[in-house]
Amino acid sequence: MLFRSLGFPLKAYFEAHIEQGPVLEAHKQVIGVVTGIQGKKTFDIVIEGDRGHAGTLAMADRRDALAAFARTAAALYSEVGGHDPAVKFTIGRLQVEPNAPSIVPERVTLRVDLRHPDNEVLDRLGARLVALCEEHAAPCRTRVTPLVDAPSNSFDPLLQQAVAAAAELHGQPHMPILSAAGHDARHMAPLCSSAMIFIPCRGGVSHAEHEWAEPAHVAAGANVLLRVLLPCAGVQEVVL
Repeated sequence: MLFRSLGFPLKAYFEAHIEQGPVLEAHKQVIGVVTGIQGKKTFDIVIEGDRGHAGTLAMADRRDALAAFARTAAALYSEVGGHDPAVKFTIGRLQVEPNAPSIVPERVTLRVDLRHPDNEVLDRLGARLVALCEEHAAPCRTRVTPLVDAPSNSFDPLLQQAVAAAAELHGQPHMPILSAAGHDARHMAPLCSSAMIFIPCRGGVSHAEHEWAEPAHVAAGANVLLRVLLPCAGVQEVVL
């Protein structure tokens, strides 16, 4: 391990975070004992056609990249996004070229974010996504480039128990919860025993100016984190 080669042995990794979702708030729980992180795939998709004059090129003769995108997007939302209630499918970025009102679009570039807690389902949906792009883009050309392939992972059961026990000691309502968002702990889990602690955020909002966590919940999460870290540091008795 890189850290050990540098003289920093890893015993355990803990990460505290807002949930970035509405589950804890909806269940009136203060501490989330994170069981793992759902898997994620991202793709860069380019659809290429031919530009033409909007007033002179007949509809039958067009290789309209935006029309190909519309067909492809509809199929992706239906078959991939609608596969089951656990899937998360997002087209979060769209670029049209040349992006002029009187020119038939010649290129569309999009970014897709696909997530699912079941790795087998995630892989199957990723393969289906590629097939749908090839099927619905014609007569345009399409190119699908995988960018991120992060399988679902589980956190250390003993550390999960420690987090739950610390919440109990502090009298904080708690529940197991799967993280729907990615975190550093995903990358640390293969290196050492890892765990996460969630606290609620108002309305499940994150990455926005109005994201909010109650100060009492922040304090509760910090106290639970401290309680589980102290034994790792060799401290067995502490009064909090």
